[in-house]
Amino acid sequence: MVAQSGGFGLYGFRAYSCSYRCMGIACQSNFFFAGSASLWRRAHRSGTTTHIGGRLLWYADTLPLVVIKEERMRLEDLSSRDGRLASPSAERNKEAIAAVLLQVLPRSGFVLEIASGTGQHAVHFARVMPHLAWQPTERDQDCLRSISAWAAVETQATMQEPLYLDVTDPHWPVEAADAIICINMLHIAPWSTAQTLLCGASRILPPAGLLCLYGPYRVAGKHTSASNRAFDAQLRAMNPEWGIRDLNAVSNEARAFNIKLARTFEMPANNLIAVFQKS
Repeated sequence: MVAQSGGFGLYGFRAYSCSYRCMGIACQSNFFFAGSASLWRRAHRSGTTTHIGGRLLWYADTLPLVVIKEERMRLEDLSSRDGRLASPSAERNKEAIAAVLLQVLPRSGFVLEIASGTGQHAVHFARVMPHLAWQPTERDQDCLRSISAWAAVETQATMQEPLYLDVTDPHWPVEAADAIICINMLHIAPWSTAQTLLCGASRILPPAGLLCLYGPYRVAGKHTSASNRAFDAQLRAMNPEWGIRDLNAVSNEARAFNIKLARTFEMPANNLIAVFQKS
């Protein structure tokens, strides 16, 4: 049985809860599916499944390839009382990302986080690096509420109230920042979003200001792992404008905005942190 568990627009999927039996055991999974409930049911009846890189793909015999992301969950209410959302991936990677940011960010100043998601990263970074002022931003209203809820519980004095920011807007609500961080955005957005991010960063960063980008990348046109290659195919099947970006392409585009790639850090789960610096 499949039931829609509520619209969820952060990644362009709808959330569904699927009850099934595996080897005689009753199971339930949560899915993010790029389609309607009726399309899911048609695919469920007529298709077969396979797993690539730990993610479920559904091949429908009478439909184009449909991609489903299976999570346990991708985002869920941490508490039904306070509105916090929790991302398991953010919980896993926050310490590794913070360790790199401690090495590269200035000893004082104002840090703008773009596409802050649930707010888990922002509160963790503010706790670990209290010498910096942190400004989380988002364009998703559910995430903005979640960031505020995290801030209320964690009570980090150096973390500002979240602001609405869409990088594609010509005017950002922040006019200056000593550094910018952006985590897991470029591969789930059109290439034009990367261009507007770089343009905005060039506009508000001072000379020598840093732009730190975390996520999966291709390097010299090649994927760094088989799982990233499979993930890239899934993304492009969901939306032809999405996909794992080539670090050289991002670096070349950045140079047009007087921003140069300074260094990279290899991260867990085949991710990278690319540190760019404004000339």
